[in-house]
Amino acid sequence: MEAIRLETSEADNGPDRAVWLARALIEECGRRRNEQHMIAEAADRCADIDLLRMLAKSEYRRRRMRSRVFDTFNLDGEPAWDILLDLFATGSERAGTRVTSVCIASAVPTTTALRHLGILEQAGMIEIRPDRTDARARAVSLTPKADTMMRAYFSKAWHSS
Repeated sequence: MEAIRLETSEADNGPDRAVWLARALIEECGRRRNEQHMIAEAADRCADIDLLRMLAKSEYRRRRMRSRVFDTFNLDGEPAWDILLDLFATGSERAGTRVTSVCIASAVPTTTALRHLGILEQAGMIEIRPDRTDARARAVSLTPKADTMMRAYFSKAWHSS
């Protein structure tokens, strides 16, 4: 996340400084919100899958950062969502991602990740098949249904920010 830098001088240390800083911060946030809406409109017009994947990667990174910041508090309890994020962000509908990689990306014990893979497969969200390059491994990819849902989610999420 980009830090907001506000230009001040030594003379700005008076009692009105807090008010000035608050106003400047509000203005900067408004400017950034306007930029986000312009980007969202552009994304809507071009339906750029790269932008949507970038948003998915960003959400995944924020979830991992949240886990590190809140260290001992278990705030992540959505391995299925992490799996969908990882698969969408990496564009797995083409070749697929190995099950071991998906388990790591879910940030939960392997048995938990495998259980959620089974749930997602039964729900028609993912497909698990033999890996094309290694007969001993299995590959996971989003189904067209899940890919469409992820695109819709990130398109709408981007517009509402």
